[in-house]
Formats: sequence, structure tokens, C-alpha cells
Amino acid sequence: MEVVKLNLRSEKSTPLLREVARHVARAKRCIIITGAGISCSGGIPDFSSSDGLYSMIRTQYPGTFRSGKDLFDAGLLRTHESIKAFYLFMGVLKELIVNATPTATHFFIKKLADMKKLKRVYTQNIDNLEELVGLEVDWQLERVKHCQAQVVQLHGTMSKLRCSACTNNYSFVTQYCDVFKQGEAPNCPGCEKREDARIEQGRRPHTIGQLKPTVILYGDSHPKGLEICQIAAQDQDKADCLVIMGTSLRIPGVKALIKDFARAVHDREGYVILVNATDVVTKEWNGLIDYQIEGTCDEWVKLVDIELSNIERTTATRLLKSKSVETNNKEQEKKEKKKRRVEEPLDKKGKKTKVNIVKRIETKISNKELMETRERKKRRLSNESVEKRERNPRILKDKIIKKKERRPRNVKPIQADIKEKKTRVAKNKLFEKKTKRGPLT
Repeated sequence: MEVVKLNLRSEKSTPLLREVARHVARAKRCIIITGAGISCSGGIPDFSSSDGLYSMIRTQYPGTFRSGKDLFDAGLLRTHESIKAFYLFMGVLKELIVNATPTATHFFIKKLADMKKLKRVYTQNIDNLEELVGLEVDWQLERVKHCQAQVVQLHGTMSKLRCSACTNNYSFVTQYCDVFKQGEAPNCPGCEKREDARIEQGRRPHTIGQLKPTVILYGDSHPKGLEICQIAAQDQDKADCLVIMGTSLRIPGVKALIKDFARAVHDREGYVILVNATDVVTKEWNGLIDYQIEGTCDEWVKLVDIELSNIERTTATRLLKSKSVETNNKEQEKKEKKKRRVEEPLDKKGKKTKVNIVKRIETKISNKELMETRERKKRRLSNESVEKRERNPRILKDKIIKKKERRPRNVKPIQADIKEKKTRVAKNKLFEKKTKRGPLT
């Protein structure tokens, strides 16, 4: 099937746009793949365009790069001038990221996560604006089976720096921006401390590493590529909607990821939607992408937000109705219980009380009389027990005698017992001498 192309500005496509927004709002486990287009309104330019940062670098270092995409190509960072231009670009980009603010698209993704409709976000961006919104970002991906990270950063992040020698990670502080703007990389503070200690000890010097942003360039292998593939395979088994926003569909690795997710979503009869400012879909995507919406991501997100609010209202009304029905049922049950108690009062266990049995008796004894009868019974029983003890006084005497006869533990025996034992031993010895037999038993 061909891709259905819609435009946010055209009035003809408004009913279809609402239907697409409803599909996204009704999804339960949505996968979102984002590109640089969602951060443009926040103050970060698109790297693939020929204006903005690329124009500034082209004026300072002419002939080093042909397009903005070449700034992230590892194969072109070989000459001294290209490396200087790359460091300058990193310093300026970090300043833009520090001053940037999350866009409406970022807040929309957070809303989906709060409503428990988001499965995961796979972003190509390195600005780390998702973390500012409140989404959980784990760029190291230590856990795979029970990965709690809501955002997977496919191209790394600008929030960290890694040493080229000791491979330790440090936070990308703004004070390093001035060093990068000069076309140089800052030295690793850990390596410098280690080197100072070696010099004091009189040992030979080692190389000091340089800090570089933890960004994955074109041609580099991702250090967590295996973990990302495993997480994506787990998400493909549960995804029921795929939304692609702000990407030009040119990077091979991202294209393969989108195709895998699109097939998995179509197996569950879900929809695949692409939102981009320009038309980027070709025949290659027929049968994979269902709808292409041409326009800004922030405008389209507003339509989906309206549908989400409608769903929230309907769910709230349903809950209120169900609660009202429950309260009415409880009130009716209470009234029925009161009627039953009036007609035939019962205990908590549902048994007839003694008072009810007494009331049914024709004599109708009052409560005072009942108390008096109970006291009389107690007195009679106590008198009978006393009479029995008086009739049989031997029981008490026998008990007292037995207690006296019992010898307490750990007490020395009486002298009479010791004499009996001595006489018995003497008799045994005499009998052994006369008869030459064993001792008497």
C-alpha cells in the first residue's frame, strides 16, 4: 500500500488527521522514534540543513566540510583543520543546548509516559532535553531484561565527556566550552592528577588523555549496540503503534530499526505515522509507513493532545458513573439490612441472639430477672463445689502428703540412706570373699 500523505495546513485532510490522532491516543504501548526536527523550536538548529551552525563553520574553515552532515562523519576527521572545526562545532553546540528549552513535543511524550501509553523513545538527538522534561534516561544501559530507561539515545549524548586514555567519564561542564571553541580538546583531570603524582615520585611520564563528547559519529560503532538491539527486540513484541517525528530517514541504522518496528506493529494491526516538516517518503516505504503528516511536530502534537484530553474526560465520567452506581448499591444494601434487623434481629454471624429467644418465650422475663437468675446459678455452683470439698477432705491431705514425700532436686541425701548404702557394700564384699562370685544384685 502507498503512503497516505496529509498536510496540517490543508482543510481537506482535517478529518483524516483527527482519525490518525485518535489512533495514537487509543494506543496502549506506543514507540516513538525522534530526530533533530523536534528540538528546532527549542533553540537547536537542524544539523542536516545548510544554514545555522554549518554556515558559521564554513566561513571559518572553508573547504573542510561539504554539508552539515559531514560534521558528524568520523571518516572526515583526519586533518588538523577538520578536527579543529569539529571541536569548535561541539563548543558552540553545547552552549546552544544549555540555553535550549524543551518543546511541546517533549512535553507530549512525557504526558504519554504519565498516562502509561509510552513503551519507549528511541532518539537520534544528543541534546538530552528528554531528561529535562522528567523522562528516565540511562545512556549506559546496564540492564536489558528489566530496562527502566524510557529513552534510548542512539547517537550518544552531549552531557558527558570521555577520556581518550583512561576512558573515564566526566560531566560536560560549560567551562569546557571555551576550550572547545579554540579548536582544542581539554585535558583529562584524572590523568593530570596521576601524572603529577608520578612526577613527584620521580617516575617516567605517561600520556595525558583528552576529553571528547560521548557522541556516536557516522562510521563509528556504538559501544552499547548489542544492548540496544536486545531492548528493541523486546519492545517489538509489545508495540501497537509507531510514531516517527522530525527525521529525514537517511541514516541506515535508524532506517533498519524503523522497518523492524513497522513490521511488528502491523502484525498487531497497529499504525505507523511519520511527522516531518518536509516530504521525505519514497517508494521504499510503501507498505511500512501508513501516514505521512507534513508539518511541524509541535502543531501535530496539539491535535493528539486534544484527543487525549477527550479520552481522559470519557474515562473520568465512566469512573464517576461506576462510583455513583456503587454508592447507590451500598445504600440499598444498608437499608435492606436495617429492615431485616427490625423484623428479625441477628448477630454479626447471622445467628439468633439469646435476647430474641427469650422474647419468643411466653414468660417474657425482664433483663433484671435474667441477671438475678444468673447470679443465683453462680452461687449455687459455688456452694456445691464447697460442699464436695468438705465431704472429701482426704483429697487435700493426700496431695499435701505427696508433695512432702517428693524430694527436691540437687539436695544431699539423708544420713540414714548413706548408712544403708555402706552396709550393703560391706555385705557384698564379704560374700565375694567367701563364695568368690560376683557382687550381689
